[in-house]
Amino acid sequence: MILFSRIKKGRHERLRVALLEVLEHYKAEDRRIIVMDKLEYEGYVGTVSYDKKLDYYTGEVKIDDRIYTYEGDTLKELQEDFEDIIDSIIAFEDMGDEDEV
Repeated sequence: MILFSRIKKGRHERLRVALLEVLEHYKAEDRRIIVMDKLEYEGYVGTVSYDKKLDYYTGEVKIDDRIYTYEGDTLKELQEDFEDIIDSIIAFEDMGDEDEV
């Protein structure tokens, strides 16, 4: 806000008003979820989303027409949860393969 207080009224008023409008728009947009890069593990690819308002990461991976979600407070926790889900799915599939033998 220091920037806006230094812009004096008069010929710079339009600039001041425009900057205030941009700031208000940014504040409204600031609460949105940001979609980032992907996570990859064992050939599976999952999404990464960050909710700025909640300061929390979430993601999804689609496997065999099913959507699995994972979450974490940090990117490291998100990656660990993603890998745990993939490991569980692989273990479950391996159990099914053993039953068929």
